[in-house]
Formats: sequence, structure tokens, C-alpha cells
Amino acid sequence: MNTSHDAPPSAETMLARSVGNISDRKKVMILDDHPVVRSGLVRLLSSDALLFVAGEFSRSQQLLFAMARNPPDIALVDYQLAPDDCDGLNLLIRLRKYHQTTKIVVVSAIELQSNITAALRAGAHAFVGKSQNPDTLMKTVRSVLRGAQYHIPTSGRLDEDRRAPQAQLSDREREVLRCCLEGMPTKAIAEKFKRQQSTISTQKSSAYRKLGIRSDQELFRFQDRVLNMLDGEA
Repeated sequence: MNTSHDAPPSAETMLARSVGNISDRKKVMILDDHPVVRSGLVRLLSSDALLFVAGEFSRSQQLLFAMARNPPDIALVDYQLAPDDCDGLNLLIRLRKYHQTTKIVVVSAIELQSNITAALRAGAHAFVGKSQNPDTLMKTVRSVLRGAQYHIPTSGRLDEDRRAPQAQLSDREREVLRCCLEGMPTKAIAEKFKRQQSTISTQKSSAYRKLGIRSDQELFRFQDRVLNMLDGEA
């Protein structure tokens, strides 16, 4: 009776199989302006046998150019990039417009409710704070690839007597408000738009006055309505 068994595959065969299976893995691209963060994300994502890191970038234009040539299955993007780069909200809007099949996960150190809601409304499939542990990020990536979407409940509304629906904001006031809703401090906004901090403060105060908003806390409380207004004026 023949009792022989098939020999186990050689190391060369296993390597060939793994290389051949790269096309079956989900392509991931990463956008973050901090090299240490990018390196950590690449290492983490590469540890999953179902994922393949197809590119890492520090600038939004680099990511957009790479996606135009070779769209990934999923992209992990920071919400607040360098001061002279695109803001997170406009980047997400552009990604959703031109790359509708790519899943988007926002990974941000600024974990404000306003950022989360704005990102999801702009088309992100999930939002993960950088304070979360790596397992949470990996579970989120897998869930999004399976078709899950993370929804955040809407929050407050402006009081009826102070909602100022017809407030006419200037283009620069709208820019400043968007940055405030992204959690950017006055100094960072001034650097982004190359203006004086005093100018940014004046534009912010003017926008608050026109909208009947009295504090930063109130802005975040009513951020849904403010965002709707800003999107309607865009």
C-alpha cells in the first residue's frame, strides 16, 4: 500500500504564492503630514495579510495624483494637514466627488464632535481618533471594507430667536468659521491663510456676531446648522 504524502511546499513556492496574492489584497493609501505617524500606520496596516499599503503621502495633492492613477480600496487621511495644504473638509468633498468607490477613514488627533460630524457628512466612512489603540483602528478598517459606515447622531440646533438664517458672511469669514469647526486655533488659521492673528480674530468675531453666536462652545453646540448654512452659501 502506498503511504506516501505530498511534500510541504518549499520556501520559494510560499514566497511566490504570497507575491502572487498581492493583487487579491485590499489596497490602502495613507495621508498624514507627520512622518512618525505615517511610519506607524504603514507598519500597522502591513501586519494584516489582507491589506497592501500602496502608498503613503504627506501632501493632499500627492495622494490625489496617486489615486487618479491607481485608486485604492481604502484611504486613511488626516483631517488637519499642514497650514499651507488643503483643509480636511474640502479634501473629503473632493475625494467623494472623484473617487466614489474608495472607502475613506479619517484618522485625526483633534477628536471634536464637530470634526466627526463634518467629516462623516462630507463623505468619510469612519472617524478614528489618534488617541485610540491600534486594534480599534484595524477593526474599523476591516468593518469599513465590509461595507459598514459609522454614523454620529446630530447635535444641537440654534435657538429660533437667534438662528440668523439670512446672515451674509464674507468669503473670509466662512473660511475662518470652517477652520474653527475643525478645531484650529487662531494662530494656525492665520498661518494657513497668511494673515495676521488680529485679522483672523476680527473675522471670527464678525461671523459670530452675524450668526448670533456668543462663544466657541456655542459654535460647536450649533455646528450642524452652521455647517448647513456654510454649505448652502458655498
